Amino acid sequence: MTEEILACLPKRISEQLIKYDTSSVSEIRLAANRPVTLTVGEKSVLLGDTVSGEEMSVTVANFCHGSLHSFEKTMAEGYIPLGNGCRVGVCGKYSEGSIIEVTSISVRIPRSIYGIGDGLCKRLLMRCGGMLLYSPPGVRKTTL
Repeated sequence: MTEEILACLPKRISEQLIKYDTSSVSEIRLAANRPVTLTVGEKSVLLGDTVSGEEMSVTVANFCHGSLHSFEKTMAEGYIPLGNGCRVGVCGKYSEGSIIEVTSISVRIPRSIYGIGDGLCKRLLMRCGGMLLYSPPGVRKTTL
């Protein structure tokens, strides 16, 4: 888990997150007035702490580097890009082409797993065609 992500979250939440093996946390979900949840390995973990609406607003502003208008377009599309393949999914109240209040966010933390697609690439090259990948959520389609 990157320092950039931890710095954007409310301090008390960040302090709880550093107790976990950061290499196994793949998603952090915050929703106003609801418990914070994590995806650790293949399990959903409830932190028990809630985030207020004000804390949610501050957290979103932190992820936008204090410039919400710079991210208005991508937020209307449902995300804030962070770079390095990481982005924050946003949900909230939408009006006249923009989000007027963010009520929840989901931070997905990408992982590089070298060689995971080698066998698939060989098959794709041998067939000289396209391939459709489908499977249940959470089985690393995006990682490929």
